[in-house]
Amino acid sequence: MDGAVAGHAPRFIAKSQESGQWPVIVGNRPFPGDDELARFVEDASADGAPSATDLLAAAAALDPQDVLRRGWQGSLPTGEDAQDPAALEVYDESPPDRPVPPIPQRLTPWGMATIALIPAATSEAAVAVLGWGNWNACPRPEEHVAVLRRWRILYGAQLKALSPDTMELVVANPPGTIADALTLAREHYAYAPDIVDQGEHSTIGALAAALVGTSHWHFWWD
Repeated sequence: MDGAVAGHAPRFIAKSQESGQWPVIVGNRPFPGDDELARFVEDASADGAPSATDLLAAAAALDPQDVLRRGWQGSLPTGEDAQDPAALEVYDESPPDRPVPPIPQRLTPWGMATIALIPAATSEAAVAVLGWGNWNACPRPEEHVAVLRRWRILYGAQLKALSPDTMELVVANPPGTIADALTLAREHYAYAPDIVDQGEHSTIGALAAALVGTSHWHFWWD
């Protein structure tokens, strides 16, 4: 598959509705992705791994706003850090006074790509099939499913690419104003704080500016 994979995403998504298989680009840009694909299969089929059916049922019982609220509360500095201006800088929602870098597309290939066809009817169900998540600060698979379902409904956001620690979505209806994008940026930070704490956009305000009108979202967990 050549480097135009990203541009072909709508066609692949349309085909998935016919086939019941969701296409996911696997791996990091410099690599074909075969090792990552093998790892996904191994994790999903490991003894004791919850089934996709169980994860989808667990996700259906979750309120995605509660998931994001807990993520936000967990991101807040505590103790002495709660009074440290440096620890609070990431929460600055002021519009930046200079252009911000675009949302990164580290998993989008420019050469060969591995595309996994996941037996799933929706974008978020593919995450449940893979059992993806639940390490370090990364949410549990059912929490991913609940949040991604919310964003699919609100923004037309669909899973495009995965690596062992990174997720990228293609977005049909991104926010068109900085005010709307600020609400979304708070949710992104609650979901994956590393995209601000260790990413290209050092504040929630800068992330919001980058989210206005963009058709691509990027998340990663340390």
